[in-house]
Amino acid sequence: MKKKYLLAAVFALLPFMPAFAAETAAPESAPVAVAAKKNSTPVGWTDDFEAAKKQAKAEGKTLLVDFSGSDWCGWCVRLDDEVFSKKEFLDPAKKKYVLVFIDRPRDSSLLSENAAKQNPVLIKQYAIRGYPTVLLLDADGTVLAQTGYQAGGPEKYLKHLDEIKAAGMEKANLTKTLRALPDDAEGIKKADAILAALPIKEQVELSEFVKKVLAADPDGKLGMRGHYPFFTDVMPLIKQMQTLQQEIGKGVEAEIKSSGKTSKELQNEAVILGMVKKVFAPEKPKFVELLAQVKAVKAKFSPESECGKALAELETPLQYAITQFGEEPKADSAEAAK
Repeated sequence: MKKKYLLAAVFALLPFMPAFAAETAAPESAPVAVAAKKNSTPVGWTDDFEAAKKQAKAEGKTLLVDFSGSDWCGWCVRLDDEVFSKKEFLDPAKKKYVLVFIDRPRDSSLLSENAAKQNPVLIKQYAIRGYPTVLLLDADGTVLAQTGYQAGGPEKYLKHLDEIKAAGMEKANLTKTLRALPDDAEGIKKADAILAALPIKEQVELSEFVKKVLAADPDGKLGMRGHYPFFTDVMPLIKQMQTLQQEIGKGVEAEIKSSGKTSKELQNEAVILGMVKKVFAPEKPKFVELLAQVKAVKAKFSPESECGKALAELETPLQYAITQFGEEPKADSAEAAK
């Protein structure tokens, strides 16, 4: 049984992270047949990232970088066919963006010599997990925004890019402002005034600065710590849940390795559930204690608040895990393995 399948089987019903605190990525699509060509880089695009950065800096433009799988990714092909190859997109886009195509084809002969060396480095650098992933970068290569396939054609996609670019530039300017503030008491006070007014999602995105404010007011006597309840009350509980999840996952993996069961037996839901329950049993008190903490903290917030919603998202899978996995495991039997 593959590790990915195992963890999905164990934790498919434990979606504990709030949506705005989780990392997301565009899903990879099923392989499709794509006609081979000498170079996969589309007309109007470049595969030279460094040259594109220099051009963007010289012309005052933004980089639009398409991470694609040109000979296997169906959604990548659709995005190219419906948007990126269209004159209605290319003409107006080139006035604002330097278009960069970073391909990850199965057939490496589709890449130029430069792209073959450069693309794996960029894919790792920008932590690309799914395709297509489209990034807007400033001329220094800093991410301003991320998107992917969008239905609706060139005009709608261009409008979408304008919107996420504006939001990205606003965040970049805010980050620049925060980074320019001194680390003294006055600078921390100014940072708090900016950050405290932001919604939780944006506070999370700017967590490096929030942490500075919290560090400057460890006991709350300066009146700043209370501005960040998601960080002080909710995140510690989320981290506890993450730790417990990892412990159960590792325990089940170890149980499978030592069980001696065949691949066919390990495809049986009852067998896997029995292993999960066996590993979960000694850890159950930790889940029960964490659930009690979550309920106590949740009582401090209104159900409509972001913190209240986040804690509700944490409470539900905790309760489910305790109920479903907290039973005493039944003795393994040949019947269960059938």
